[in-house]
Amino acid sequence: IVNTKNNLYIMARDDGIGIEKEESEIKGSGLLNMHNRAHMIGAEIEMVSSPLKGTMIRLNYPNASLAEEKN
Repeated sequence: IVNTKNNLYIMARDDGIGIEKEESEIKGSGLLNMHNRAHMIGAEIEMVSSPLKGTMIRLNYPNASLAEEKN
C-alpha cells in the first residue's frame, strides 16, 4: 500500500500458477466483482498474470488518501 497526497495505490502479488483469462471467466465472478467495485469508486484496477509465474493485481484510487485532512 502506497499513500500519496492525491492517490492510494494497492498491490497484491503471488507466485502461484497464474490465471488464464478464459479460466477466470468460467470459474467465478471474483475478478469481475473487483473490476466493478473499483469502477464504482472511480478507481482503476489492473491484473497481470502469467502461467506458472503468479498474478499481480494493482489498484489506483485517484484523489484518495488514508490520511485525514486537518483544517
